Amino acid sequence: MSVRNFTRCSTENNICVEDHGYCVFTETSKPRCLCLPCFTGTHCEAELSKNLWSYFVPVDAVTSNASSIHAIMTVLFGAFLIINGILCLQTYLCRRIRKTNLGIYLIMLSIVSIFIGLLHLIFNLIYLHSTELSQSYLFGDLNCLIYSKYVYIPLVAMYNWFIASVAIERVLVECCRNYGLHDSRLRSVIFSAAIIIICPLTTLPGIFTVRENQPPELRFIQCINFTPLGYILYITITRIHLLAFYFIYIVMNTVVLEHLLRHRRRFVDSDSLPVQVYLILRKHKDFFIPYLIQAVGQFPALLMDFIMTCSTANTILVARLTLVVAALQIVPFAITFYLYIYLSPVYWSEFWNSSPIGKCLLKVKEKPQIVYSTIIINNNNPSETHL
Repeated sequence: MSVRNFTRCSTENNICVEDHGYCVFTETSKPRCLCLPCFTGTHCEAELSKNLWSYFVPVDAVTSNASSIHAIMTVLFGAFLIINGILCLQTYLCRRIRKTNLGIYLIMLSIVSIFIGLLHLIFNLIYLHSTELSQSYLFGDLNCLIYSKYVYIPLVAMYNWFIASVAIERVLVECCRNYGLHDSRLRSVIFSAAIIIICPLTTLPGIFTVRENQPPELRFIQCINFTPLGYILYITITRIHLLAFYFIYIVMNTVVLEHLLRHRRRFVDSDSLPVQVYLILRKHKDFFIPYLIQAVGQFPALLMDFIMTCSTANTILVARLTLVVAALQIVPFAITFYLYIYLSPVYWSEFWNSSPIGKCLLKVKEKPQIVYSTIIINNNNPSETHL
């Protein structure tokens, strides 16, 4: 079979590992191997780290310039994340909120979300112009080290742990008599410092478990192409960061829901259990909805990472699913202001009455009403214009 002047080797002359690549030759060259995605080496004997499956998804096969469209969407997401983070941060810095343990976690959550948004914005803007760079391989190196390994990944882990900390703090205040909303903030400061220190440290095993002597064409993913031991460490640490969030989410919601059910049954016991659960969820939506949306948004990506391999990633169906999953994953990050400020009557009131942006918007909103009232008064008292 001839393809671009190459001919497939016979079974006797095949020098490639079975199912890892194709053996081809020409009249003037010896047999060589054309490796399938995720395999390298002279005989396609070396398999890439299993965490790299997403780099071989044929996104551009879905539609023309799909990679650029995805990058533009990510830039917009980064901008939304920065705006949401700033709106949330200036609200949480209000005195009534920042003096609580819960406020410390929310402030850190906002700061982390701003940094995540900046990384998305900067790296995807550079990606859109990467073909114009004289040394584009340097961008590939920085993208691998910063975006794929040492900075962005720890920031996402911090984000999840701060969300978990908010949930834990709310449960302690709601259900435990020994904890109060206005306890000393030392507890939250210590836990926040631990999160900020430990999350970046979990990337350190990746320094010593990267494969050596990798081919130049893999330069953009060399820093995350792990040895078998490195992959086990990487996937274990990553899933601890992700699964711990889900475990804490389930436990905290169960504890709070059970506590609120017992409290409600003391006064109203005539409603059925589904009705009581619905009324509780409706009344306390500022507690349950944010974590539910965060969990639902991240779960499809976690599931795909569990089941996908390089051999199954190279299809159009997977490419379409990847784009949908990516959109689901980023939506909760982009609406943090709605989830954590708007849904909470206390924080929504603080935004309008105490935050700089809220007070500024309130003045802008009130100014047309003042002008309109002045016009009405002048129309009702025309003689005043002659005084």
